[in-house]
Amino acid sequence: MRINNGHNTCDIYILGTAHVSEESIREVEEAIKEIDPDLIAVELDSERFLALVNGEEDKDLKSINILEVLKSGDIGLFLLHTVLAGFQREIGERFNVKPGSEMKRAIELAKLYKKPLYLIDRPVDVTLRRALNSMPLKEKLKLLLNLFDEGEEIAKLDRKTIREMVDNAQELVEILKHLSPTLYKVFVDERDRYMAKNIFDTSIGREKILVVVGAGHVKGIVDYLKKLERGEVKI
Repeated sequence: MRINNGHNTCDIYILGTAHVSEESIREVEEAIKEIDPDLIAVELDSERFLALVNGEEDKDLKSINILEVLKSGDIGLFLLHTVLAGFQREIGERFNVKPGSEMKRAIELAKLYKKPLYLIDRPVDVTLRRALNSMPLKEKLKLLLNLFDEGEEIAKLDRKTIREMVDNAQELVEILKHLSPTLYKVFVDERDRYMAKNIFDTSIGREKILVVVGAGHVKGIVDYLKKLERGEVKI
């Protein structure tokens, strides 16, 4: 899409990926080669970026002291982080692709081709805390039960199913919205808005930007970019 940020026009190419897909890695490689962007933006915050580049994706979970978690009162945060990370890790192990491999490849190619790299996502701890603090107890219990039930279905996934999930990412977003309106707002809508603002701001002085994000964020980011361009929202 092409936007006018008030200073210049910029072509923004948004690539929606699956975080545990070999095909997404290839798509990142092809997009960078074909588009030759001025800047590459990725759906990462500084903490996840460092974990990826240092090969320590599971560091946080392995180093957590359970007693300290209990003392701090952050057991809900710990459980949610563990369950969500576990889902991605289990799918990744099944297909021999580490979660976030397509983001790591984007980072590597940005360095190789000497392209500026921009981390556009909100810190994960902020997102998790906002989710837990915003959710009523009933919704938290419903969510955890559904998450554990879904975990049993992960082993049945095949490559075709993963591809279909990416192609129908918006349907998955709508399912999440129905399952937990609060989680949808915090994990999807708020982050779409946050990332769109970062993309919009960094487009100043740029001609072409490649944005690599999970497929479920594409529509929301595009919608917010259009609103920012029209001056309909201030973030």
